[in-house]
Amino acid sequence: MNPVLTQVWRGQHIESQHRGSAIALDASGNTLFAVGDTEALVFPRSAIKPIQALPLVESGAADAYGFDDRHLALACSSHNGETRHTELVADVLQRIELSPHDLVCGAEFPMLQAAAHALVRQQKTPGREHHNCSGKHSAMLTLCQHQGWPITDYHAFDHPAQRAWRTVLSELCAVDAETLPWDADGCGIPALALPLRQIARGFSQFANPAAQPPQRARAMQRITQAIAAHPMNIAGTERACTAVIDASNGEVIVKTGAEGVFAGFIPARGIGFALKIDDGASRAAETALGGVLAKLAEPVAQVAATQAFFQRELTNSRGKVVGRVVATDF
Repeated sequence: MNPVLTQVWRGQHIESQHRGSAIALDASGNTLFAVGDTEALVFPRSAIKPIQALPLVESGAADAYGFDDRHLALACSSHNGETRHTELVADVLQRIELSPHDLVCGAEFPMLQAAAHALVRQQKTPGREHHNCSGKHSAMLTLCQHQGWPITDYHAFDHPAQRAWRTVLSELCAVDAETLPWDADGCGIPALALPLRQIARGFSQFANPAAQPPQRARAMQRITQAIAAHPMNIAGTERACTAVIDASNGEVIVKTGAEGVFAGFIPARGIGFALKIDDGASRAAETALGGVLAKLAEPVAQVAATQAFFQRELTNSRGKVVGRVVATDF
């Protein structure tokens, strides 16, 4: 059984506990710390989007369509569906002469409640551009247009757009992605399951581009630079990813995945890390992320801007503080 990584306190008593696993590696693959079963298979889901975005840059597609850092950050995003995000998705699709109809991800209300309410007030229905994965899907369509690949089935397991990122994942994470268990992700593309240790390994390589072939190194550096420069594009308002990247001035890059996953890297230190909360609770995963960063002695774990996620207070309907969510000393 994995250890408890996050506790929910009500007053002086523990109300809930969330078990999980976490690991951090340096660029040489040495384990800096590990808790829980880090060899168990995990679906990283959206946490690996920076890795999935590498073919967009390596292929020359990003340059061919004049993408800047804003577009590259969006390609790695699980965005809120705010206007800044949907307008940028529209810009990408216009550049590649496609439309939201070509996105396989379905239409969903924006993740940010305020953005969803705004649509309702305007009596508008959500579109595919509002889906939190529409940035990744737009990037995959861009790769297809650049390479001359068909777009109608770009989400299929055997489509070259999907094989492209699986090749990168295999190389960075030291796995054979073609043999990993998989099923459809929430947005329609294949979601692979791999050990948490290998996810961390992939991001430790992302943190050390100098060890990669020149073309990949340049792609890693561009994506890292883009996320650091545009943290609002990676997630958005009231989101942990954006808060951590912004508060650390891009010195810590983090990316969430569904069902309680976080992964990330610290470029200046060559560190990659990953965590998974067993029960999939997002609140617990955000708090555990703070614990991981504190264990790595990253100052961003203690700054005011991240405490709403890492040291969350619980209030009742009258605004009185009645409890807290904290990371254990793992």
